[in-house]
Amino acid sequence: MKIELIGKLLTLKYRDRKNTISGILVDFNNDFTLLKHNIVDYIIDGYIILKSKNVLKVKHEENEIFTEKVLKLKGNNFENNDLLSDNLSLILEEITNKYIAFGFELKDDSKYYIGKFIKIQGDYLYIQTLNVNGTWNGVDKYKHNQIRVINFDTDYINSLLIYNKSLNISTD
Repeated sequence: MKIELIGKLLTLKYRDRKNTISGILVDFNNDFTLLKHNIVDYIIDGYIILKSKNVLKVKHEENEIFTEKVLKLKGNNFENNDLLSDNLSLILEEITNKYIAFGFELKDDSKYYIGKFIKIQGDYLYIQTLNVNGTWNGVDKYKHNQIRVINFDTDYINSLLIYNKSLNISTD
């Protein structure tokens, strides 16, 4: 990845994925890549964090340049106000403080988990999970080295959080 690509719409080939991932490059380091997630056509839906080592190919060609122009005309902000840490614990703590919850996939991308960061201890990430009905469950643990993709500030997660807030149930 090159610094000149920050603020550009990219299409990424990601290890073990059939489909590519597109988004505006916000920041990157040796460990992680942060994109404003371009889920389809001209729609940005939150952010996606990828493990940099699993990015196999980066494309910024005619299709990406056109989509980037349309997204800019729609008023999407491509500037980065936050720098991406290389420490997973700090990243998840910051996301939880600012956005309350995040979603993530393990190597098997058919399962998606949502929750808020509690801690990393040893090889495990502990999160308080948010279920598909918008209510908080107990704390679950996952091997943090098996996390492949992290999403936050998405319509799906934000919708569950709004519903949860309407229930007047504490997140603690």
